[in-house]
Order: sequence, then C-alpha cells, then structure tokens
Amino acid sequence: MKNRKAEQRFPLRRVATGTLILAMFSAQAFAADALSPDSEWMFGDWGGYRTQLQDDGIKFDVNYTMESAANLGGGADTNTTMRYSDQWSFGTNFDLQKLLDWQDAEFQMTVTSRNGQNLSEQVADQRTGMLSSVQEVYGRGQTWRLTQFWLRKGLFNDVVDVKAGRVTVGEDFDNFDGNLFQNLALGSGQAGNWRGDRWFNWPVSQWGGRVKFNITPGRFLPGRFL
Repeated sequence: MKNRKAEQRFPLRRVATGTLILAMFSAQAFAADALSPDSEWMFGDWGGYRTQLQDDGIKFDVNYTMESAANLGGGADTNTTMRYSDQWSFGTNFDLQKLLDWQDAEFQMTVTSRNGQNLSEQVADQRTGMLSSVQEVYGRGQTWRLTQFWLRKGLFNDVVDVKAGRVTVGEDFDNFDGNLFQNLALGSGQAGNWRGDRWFNWPVSQWGGRVKFNITPGRFLPGRFL
C-alpha cells in the first residue's frame, strides 16, 4: 500500500531550490525599487544595469509558475488528495538590430523545467473520471527542456517575417491569453491539449519554422514548415 502521507508532503526540495536561485541575485537586486508595483522587474533595475542591458539589446527572464490542486471528496477514496506542480523558465532574448546592426532580427533561447505531480492522475485512480489535466504546467513530463532556440528576421520592410530553429507551435498558432485559468482545458493551444500525439505545445519544441506575411498592420497570414 502506498504511503499517502509521503505522497502529500509539500515539496520542500523545490522550495529550497527556488530559495537558492533567488539568493544568487546580487545585493543590488534588492534596491529601493525591488518588489515595487511601479518597477518593470520584480527585483528592481539593479542600479540601472538592467535598463542599460535592455537598451543594448539584451533581455532575460526567470519565471516560476506553481499550481496546486486538491480533491476534497468523491471517488473510491474518501481521503483528501492534494498535488503540487511547477514550471521554471529561463529565457534570453537578443535584439540583433541593436547588437549587430542587423535590421529587424532577434534571437531567443529558453530552457524550462517542470516538476511535481498531477491531481488528475490521482483522480483517475479514484475512478471519478477526468476530461483534461487539472494542472496545465504538469504536462509533457517532468524534466528539463530546450524549449526555444530560434532566429527571427523581418524582410522587405517587415512584409515577410521568417523564424527558424527550435520552435513551439503555440507561439504563432492557436494561442490566446489563458493565464486566468489553471485547468488545461481552459488554456491556450487547445489543438495540442486534445491531440497531444500529433500537435505538440509548449514546452515541447521541434526543429522547424514559420513564415508570416504581414498584409496590413492588423492582419497577417502565417505558414509553418518543418
């Protein structure tokens, strides 16, 4: 029989890892504007260094998403079941026009890590049934991935826009703002959520690219190639 207490234990190792990463930031990260709602960045401008990097064409992001869910009753087991999952995302963007004077060009690299457990698996074990994943950041396995590694270039005064490398489908197709919901069925990229054997969403990437024709400022026509 499984040890349910061990299964429900809060992932202290994940918290310790996150605390260590935050501690690695320099003391300047906790300047007067750190954690301020008026600051563009959570840990402030680092004495102006981050703004300077952005003006020079270098941007980087560290994002952490945590999703917890609980089954309060029902199913074959009357005990409350709780699950925790998270995603770390480390990204860097280079504006090649600012860095190399290469007109309308940029490079993006993103590495992601997913961890934890999914409540939907336990719910299925309890025979209550499920249509989609309760925690959307759990999907596609709990591992490190190279999620983005692509080069984008605008051509003919940005009438044609080409991107190639390690790309994710949801960047350019079938996407909308789904940050208000945790359930996968209410998120972006629904084609991949329901037919995951054919359509691979973030954080899975594949070698390929897309060509976008900007017809008017408000209309465009994208096409994908592998």
